[in-house]
Amino acid sequence: MRKIAVRVFLLLLTLTASICLAQEAQVSLSISDFPAAIWSGRDFSVVINYGMNLHLMERRARLSLEVRDTRNSETLTRIDADNNGDGFGEPTGSHLFTLRLDSPPSSVYFVAYASPLEMNNVFVQHLQTYPTDGTYPYKWHGGGYGVTRDVYYKGSLIAPTNPEHTTYCCGITFENFMIGYEDYNVRHGYNSIGTMNVSDAKDFRKLWYGVTDAEKLCVRAITDYDLGWEIADKTKALPGDFCQLWRHSGSGHSVVFIEYLHNDGEITGLRYWSSQPPTDGIGYQTEYFGETSGINRNRFYIGRVRKPADPDDWRNCLADAATRQTPTSVLAPQDILDYVLAREPAPPGGSLVLDINSDHKIDIADFLKARL
Repeated sequence: MRKIAVRVFLLLLTLTASICLAQEAQVSLSISDFPAAIWSGRDFSVVINYGMNLHLMERRARLSLEVRDTRNSETLTRIDADNNGDGFGEPTGSHLFTLRLDSPPSSVYFVAYASPLEMNNVFVQHLQTYPTDGTYPYKWHGGGYGVTRDVYYKGSLIAPTNPEHTTYCCGITFENFMIGYEDYNVRHGYNSIGTMNVSDAKDFRKLWYGVTDAEKLCVRAITDYDLGWEIADKTKALPGDFCQLWRHSGSGHSVVFIEYLHNDGEITGLRYWSSQPPTDGIGYQTEYFGETSGINRNRFYIGRVRKPADPDDWRNCLADAATRQTPTSVLAPQDILDYVLAREPAPPGGSLVLDINSDHKIDIADFLKARL
């Protein structure tokens, strides 16, 4: 069985993107095994190859593939992959995308990109909207839910505020998560936090507040409801991570991580955002790790929230690759015969098989029967 030569050539071609450096993240992408031609209304496949060092930083990426119109670069469709929520971060690998175009233009090209899976920037930006001048003072005992405003989810009140609008740690970090995520949803057209319903959100709050978990609190809430992951290597914390810390004294604190403090290259403490007595409510605070006093390193937990796919992924991508220099032809049924005969005439008395892509072979004899 003979294959069209141009098809074989393009399947062997790999277009490699330049490595994109974002802080310490190094990511490279290439598009391989993409079709020379696709048939309107039929599935086709494209393979993205990647190299990353994100695993070294406990970071992860989402892979996206866009099909764009060769004439004007308009995006016709987009498909995303996040490895079942775990993201991509291992040193090397590949991912197969399968998609179809029902009413495409005559020529398209592919754009692949890797974007951050973490949602940290959303929560950092939101916490910066709170005053740190004592407007929302600290009150633990008798402080209700410790939130500055009524917190709703899907129209139901999840955590009411109190008349004095006092706050404490679990309350303000919970509010920052819920309001920050809901604001994100409004901007991008989502209406849920993960798959949570109202009942789930109330149980999620109980975990966050330590009612049904006495150790990891917010970190367990994030992982139990599949909204993110726990950071195993605690040196890899990022601004916007949610943390539960415990001191050697036995007291605990729910905080949003801002940065580590170092002494001679060793992590000695951290700066965080929360609500606490020293800042008279919401504010930034510094504490130190210790062997017998201060923060207990063995009881310090970090959770990172997964971000849904959104239009900003392309602008914030870590690396990208494209096939614009070798566009893919799009064939309607009436184009098939012309396409084949222009490239390789059928043998006398025989039939020719056109390999439009690796998944679909079209027998021209059958094609002609269908048209008669």
